[in-house]
Amino acid sequence: MFQIEVAGLVIRIENRYPDVRELCRDYITGDDRKADICVSVSEEELQTEIDKSPEYFFGKGYAEGVVAYEKISNALPAFDAFVMHGSVVEVDGGAYAFSAESGTGKTTHTRYWKEVLKNRVSVINGDKPILRFNAEFCDRCYQKSGKTFDSCSMATVPQIEDLDSCSTIQNSELSDSTGENPSNALSSDTLLVYGTPWCGKEGWNTNTCALLKALCLLERGEKNEIFPIDAFEHLGELMGHFHLPGNGQVDMLKLMQLIDRMVNIVPVYRLRCTNDISAAETAIKYFRL
Repeated sequence: MFQIEVAGLVIRIENRYPDVRELCRDYITGDDRKADICVSVSEEELQTEIDKSPEYFFGKGYAEGVVAYEKISNALPAFDAFVMHGSVVEVDGGAYAFSAESGTGKTTHTRYWKEVLKNRVSVINGDKPILRFNAEFCDRCYQKSGKTFDSCSMATVPQIEDLDSCSTIQNSELSDSTGENPSNALSSDTLLVYGTPWCGKEGWNTNTCALLKALCLLERGEKNEIFPIDAFEHLGELMGHFHLPGNGQVDMLKLMQLIDRMVNIVPVYRLRCTNDISAAETAIKYFRL
């Protein structure tokens, strides 16, 4: 048994095999705080997961990690949090998310961002980040590189003429009852994205968090183009890019409410791109990074 801290939540994992502990090594917390979420995986559940794709069987330890994260994901909506299927990069303290159907090229696109921006960009998570509303910044994000709320958390999406009709993240004032800035709390409806150990075969993850500034839905195209879309007209499509809880109708309704909140404060874009570095250059230029 061990505990990790992810998205500001303490999660206890009653593991049977050492693989999942090794996977979570950068997120393990040594304190004895009460867990917000507790998960364990039975042998029957392991076998059920293995039977889904026996040709891709990597061992029971691997399967335990998969099932454990599914259970964690199912529990998150109760904490105003949810899992996205996609890749998220951080540039100058702001997070940019890319989501697409499997095989479209979000990993390749992320790699191109790394090639273009070099040490200005880091990958928060390459496959299954957690998004959470109104949480506190993790200590790593708040303290790293001397970044402050002005430069890290409260940066706005660039004011681009084409975005006049599209909602953008606005600067939020931070204050407590005394009028002073609190340590690392956010005051209005805000959405942070967090790294997790479950990050795809590339292993791209950082134990940090950042304010989500944009969500890009990737498509393959004959030319590179990016433009804002009306997220409310594409809610059905958006739902397919997030983990759907298997706990029943109540949890599904909660997820729908969270996604509705998300599209009210985070602009959504369609990014049609070719399979070369110019696709990343197009998006980076558009966001004025």
